[in-house]
Amino acid sequence: MKKLVLMILLIGILVIPLAYTQGDKLSFRSIKAYVNGEKEGGTIDVKPNSTLELKIEVENTYSTTIPDAESDIEDIIITATIFNIDDGDDLEEESDEFNLDAGKEKTKTLTFHIPLEVEADIYDLEIRAEGEDGNRTIHVVEEILEVEVKKDKHKVIFTKLDLSKEVIECSGSTRLDIVVMNLGEEPEDDVELFFSNDDLGIDEKYVFDLEEDPFDDENTFHQSYTITVEEVLGAGIYPIDVKVVYDEGNKIETAVVNLEVTACQLPKEPEEEPEAEEEHEVIIIPEPPVIVPEPQIKPPEESFFMHYSYLFIIFGYILVTGILVIVGIKVFQKRK
Repeated sequence: MKKLVLMILLIGILVIPLAYTQGDKLSFRSIKAYVNGEKEGGTIDVKPNSTLELKIEVENTYSTTIPDAESDIEDIIITATIFNIDDGDDLEEESDEFNLDAGKEKTKTLTFHIPLEVEADIYDLEIRAEGEDGNRTIHVVEEILEVEVKKDKHKVIFTKLDLSKEVIECSGSTRLDIVVMNLGEEPEDDVELFFSNDDLGIDEKYVFDLEEDPFDDENTFHQSYTITVEEVLGAGIYPIDVKVVYDEGNKIETAVVNLEVTACQLPKEPEEEPEAEEEHEVIIIPEPPVIVPEPQIKPPEESFFMHYSYLFIIFGYILVTGILVIVGIKVFQKRK
């Protein structure tokens, strides 16, 4: 009885791992590495601030004779990790999810930006793909590569070189900011920084040391400089020449930053308001009324009889009165 139990356990121990191995139907057909666009083989060599691009081709190795419901692998994710490269921290990139039918493959691209501050060393790069088939079996494939960070023995660069204002209108001021960093394997003594422009009246020099440890405060040097532009300068582009001399004067890095000065704008004269037109008193002279004379009725012309009618009447009255007086006298006389 004990032998039977032991045999069952032994078979279980042997069969379970075998079943798990048979479930791993994902594989990497190819992994290609490119550093700043250049293809790498074997150990991947990078430099500080470089770009590492991985093109990873994954294949579903299930036989196409197996039903799709069982052989399709879904929700596949590719994860790539560079361990301890970022001041002891990992860099990790992950693809989006995708599915693969049996016998099919797909290529995904993952991109890393190597830190500027990094130690020269060899770092492990793990690439892992994981997905699940129709039987809810998890399929995993992993591969370990090496990434080696290499540095030049002497290398100093500008990590910042800019103006707070790149364009000044007529006059004003701006600030020039410069940061110099040692990317080399060796410390640098008596590094010289120069920047100048005759028209702007700039002619500066600074001397300093730089440590090789990227995490040391003295691995970088920062300098700010205020530039004042007067109105008399005139419009134009003023290049400021910058250079750093290191490795005991054997190496030089140069750069140019341009300051643009635009023409002064003449002050706008206040717009004159149009003069108000003088208001003249308008005297209205009434026109004299037009008097239309009434038509005069002309009396009819008097005849000769009408003209002397009054004389005839008076003469007639006197005549009658005289006759009456005479008749009266005669009658009175007869009565006597």
